[in-house]
Amino acid sequence: MKISYPGVIHPKIIPVGDDYFLCVDMLAANVTRRLVDFLVCEGREGWMVVDVIIDRRDLVKKALAGLE
Repeated sequence: MKISYPGVIHPKIIPVGDDYFLCVDMLAANVTRRLVDFLVCEGREGWMVVDVIIDRRDLVKKALAGLE
């Protein structure tokens, strides 16, 4: 198991239709920077994280480019 800690106070929030990507820099215990992207959607029970992408910012950029 790898443990990471938030490295920034405010995440970058990117709208994706009615949903959002929350992009956060996190730090591993050895101070290695990790790029973590959470896809957040609103459902009947409120907001929830439906996907987490770690160190694959290229996938997030590709998904966002497909929306333009």
